[in-house]
Amino acid sequence: MPYKSIKKYQSGFSLLEVLISLFVISVGLLGLGSLQVTSLKGAANAHSRTTASMYAMDLADRMRANPLGVKEGVYGASISCSGGKFCRNNKTCSPEELATFDLQEVMCGAKRTSTSERSAGIKNSLLNGTLEITCDGGCATNKATHVITISWGETHSHQKLSNENSLTQTLVIPIRP
Repeated sequence: MPYKSIKKYQSGFSLLEVLISLFVISVGLLGLGSLQVTSLKGAANAHSRTTASMYAMDLADRMRANPLGVKEGVYGASISCSGGKFCRNNKTCSPEELATFDLQEVMCGAKRTSTSERSAGIKNSLLNGTLEITCDGGCATNKATHVITISWGETHSHQKLSNENSLTQTLVIPIRP
């Protein structure tokens, strides 16, 4: 009797091929997850830069609207979040009081009424946010260039968002009000 060869046909995948394909897919998904986290942190850092730019431009516009306060050098003073006169819709504020009010609103946030709490502002909107205004040759001189410097904390793409591991970013805008 002649010998008949039996042909074995394989149908489907072996267990090893399935495991390898699952490993490749899982590595790809982990890469996509890491990319998403990096993208979210980059978007948060871009938002901080945009916020800082908006506050700097707001302060520059306020300075241009109060030339007497600029000429007297009040915008170069230190900023305190307490005290000061509430000058919104109030025509009895002096240029110095208006300048102090402007600095407080940009740094510490706006108040809806004279007795309400402050909201927003550099201090509340940016991580470790600070505001500094310097002038070349003194702020009380005519035609002095004022330099608005806003600093805040940003994170690396692989760091947690916290005060301890933040990088300091700075936005510097020179203006001549």
